[in-house]
Amino acid sequence: MERIRCNCKQCGSKLGEFVNLWTQVGKSYCTPVVQPFEPLNIQHDGEARLGDSQTLVDGCSSDQVLFRFSSVEPVSYRGAKRVEFMVKRTLQLRFPPPYFQDPSAPSVKPESVDLSHIQASLDLNRKDIDRLDTAGFRVVSALDEAVQRIEAETKKLQKSVQDLRTDSRGTNHDIAFLKTQVKNIKQKVDNGTTSVIVRLESQVQSIGEAIPGLRTELGKLSTKSEKDIQRLGSQLSQAKEESGQLKSIITSNVLSVKEHAKEMKSLQGEVSTLKDLLNRSPAPQPMERSTRFSDRELDILTDNIARLGNRTSQVETLQMQFEIMKGRLERMESNRQSASMTPAHPSNYRKRSPEDVQEIETSPGSHTALRVEPINASSAKRPRLTRSGTVDERTHKRSSKRS
Repeated sequence: MERIRCNCKQCGSKLGEFVNLWTQVGKSYCTPVVQPFEPLNIQHDGEARLGDSQTLVDGCSSDQVLFRFSSVEPVSYRGAKRVEFMVKRTLQLRFPPPYFQDPSAPSVKPESVDLSHIQASLDLNRKDIDRLDTAGFRVVSALDEAVQRIEAETKKLQKSVQDLRTDSRGTNHDIAFLKTQVKNIKQKVDNGTTSVIVRLESQVQSIGEAIPGLRTELGKLSTKSEKDIQRLGSQLSQAKEESGQLKSIITSNVLSVKEHAKEMKSLQGEVSTLKDLLNRSPAPQPMERSTRFSDRELDILTDNIARLGNRTSQVETLQMQFEIMKGRLERMESNRQSASMTPAHPSNYRKRSPEDVQEIETSPGSHTALRVEPINASSAKRPRLTRSGTVDERTHKRSSKRS
């Protein structure tokens, strides 16, 4: 049987696939003899039109498909070639009126069966019968192929079910094995946890016993650290005071050094002038005692020379003391900065070694601080003079030895 596809002429959408065997209803309608292969894609637009009474359309069921020839376009299933509807039989749209036979009328005898007419109609429908036969064979072969395919799929399904059963058995075996392992692990854990708990309880008890001792030690350390902090604070304040005193002393010494330096410059200028005068003067000639320098001038000259020597030595010692005090001040400033930066926590203090104690005792901020007295320029010893106004030679010798 030929398979065709019906499309709507108005919108061109597909209506469904049918076997090309139709029953004509009246002159304008047709209905398929065989049911369609798939549900139809048909939706009515507007109100449904009902068939007229006393007609064939009025008596048909609601599931019956009825097409108008002018609204449907039949095409081939594999291509877009237009085909014609193959009408198997034709039905009248309207029922024939009832026929009432007159009982008085003579009965009409049925005509004899015309075999030749039947044979001719059979010959005429031979092509349709052959086509139906081939279509039925095709349908049967397709059904056979579908059955074979279903059997193959069933065999595959049975095989997969067997594989699943074997897998489920293996899984059950693994689950049983895991259950035994979990049971053994639980037993081991239960046995091990009891010993661990006992050990932990003993450790907790020992820790609880050690806590009071640790608290007392921490209290002692905290009190000791507080005392150390107080002592260091007092030392720091004392060091600050001493540093202020040293700064004042240094400033006074710097001023005195500057004054000595000025005096040294003036004395050096005098000595240089004297040297120039000596160099410019002619060579000394033997002269009498009356032409020599007087004792007063010699005393003044020796006095100036002695003062010059003493002050040069004092300047050198003052410079050395100034450098030493400067270094000590720098160390004190660095110690004060480090003490202010370190937090006052007991863990930051450690036990002092004897070397540290000695260093603290000898440091500038300790109790045994150095005493530096400012040097006055007038405190330098001058040479002693005799009653006559001349310089005593003994003081001159002592001053020369000191220089």
